[in-house]
Parts: sequence; C-alpha cells; structure tokens
Amino acid sequence: SPSIWRASGHVEGFSDPMVDCKESKLRFRADQLFWARAEVDGELFGYYSILECGDMEEQLLAKAQKEKRKAQKTGELTLSALKDYTEATDEEQKLIPSPETGNPGALTAP
Repeated sequence: SPSIWRASGHVEGFSDPMVDCKESKLRFRADQLFWARAEVDGELFGYYSILECGDMEEQLLAKAQKEKRKAQKTGELTLSALKDYTEATDEEQKLIPSPETGNPGALTAP
C-alpha cells in the first residue's frame, strides 16, 4: 500500500537506474543489463552485453566464440565475470555494446 511504501522510504528514495540505447530507442533497467569483457590469450577481444536471463554466461560465451571464429582469431577465449551495467566504469560504458544493436557507445549512462 502507498502508506507502507512512504513509511519504508521507497517513495522518496527508490529509483531504478535506466539506460537508453541511442540507436534503437529502447530503454533497459541498468541492473538487468549485464556485460563481460572477452579476452583471447589475455588480450582484449571485446565487450559483450545481454539482458538478464537464465543462461546469460552461455549465451555471451557463444556470441564471443562466434565473433572469434569470424575474426579468425586463435587462442583461448575467456570471459570476465558478468557484471550489471551499474558496475561499469565510465570508460567501460563507452565500450559495452547495446544488447539490441551490438554497437558500442550506443548506451547512455544510468
């Protein structure tokens, strides 16, 4: 009920940080948008993003492996631990692609 929400502080202090994709015009909750850094033999290969789901790690790994094959890269592919978008630094936010378009730099800051 609204009176309980006010008493618990949810009305004044509660907000869900949002992220907009400047290209697709879609909006995402920042805490439901996850990303990982991919490396091949310890060197940066790219950043990958995904919306929260049950098999995020498997989907991101498959996406990165597909890109690695397309780029004809050899070596061991590893992904960093998944983090939500609110954990990205300003520099990382510029490199994380939109889950909709796959293009880095398309997402706004939360």
